[in-house]
Amino acid sequence: MTDTFSGFNRGALTFLRQLKKNNKREWFQANRETYDNEVLAPLKLLVEELDVRFGKFAPEFVGDPKRSIFRIYRDVRFSADKSPYKTHAASWFKHQNAGHGVGSETHGGGAGFYFHLEPGGSLVAGGIWMPPRPTLNQLRDSIAAKPAEFAKSMSATGFKRRFGKLSEEAMLTRRRADSCRVIPPSNGCVTSRSPCTLCWVTPRSSIADSRTVYRRTTRRCCRLSDGSTRR
Repeated sequence: MTDTFSGFNRGALTFLRQLKKNNKREWFQANRETYDNEVLAPLKLLVEELDVRFGKFAPEFVGDPKRSIFRIYRDVRFSADKSPYKTHAASWFKHQNAGHGVGSETHGGGAGFYFHLEPGGSLVAGGIWMPPRPTLNQLRDSIAAKPAEFAKSMSATGFKRRFGKLSEEAMLTRRRADSCRVIPPSNGCVTSRSPCTLCWVTPRSSIADSRTVYRRTTRRCCRLSDGSTRR
């Protein structure tokens, strides 16, 4: 193995394909050396290489082989899928003033660059992923303050040619007002303290099935006439 990055061999993708078919601890331990040599070692060299390159044009972004590479072990505590290993390899290049964490449950995370190696799904990306609530609010406020500039950026020819459009994977949807109706408090919506001012519910035809209540003016718990509660 050289000390400079020269790409990933076919063995890296072969290993990840086999891991997807044999995602068990016993198989991984028996093939751990292949993972170390074909996937992890070149990924460390890539991180070092990009850290040097970032230093020339964007020194505020850094890469560290010990911190930038995501662990291959999955967090299965709250997942129905108990497969112990990820079937891809990835690394994150963060801003030097940000924390190393990524996602809504971390503190101090920020925007950065992401590398993802996976058979049939490799990609590179830049931006911020699942920011914590305070950071998310800052982003939304910035967009709301200058909506025309944001729309112009998203509709630019260069952006559309390279990225197409923004991801809709976790996009919020708003229920159309004409698909719901308002039930006043006297129609069965009460709380332990006081009636709700307004409650949004599903159309009459599905009320009996879902009993779903959409809060509009209060976050207190609603108790329905059938005794069930919704927040």
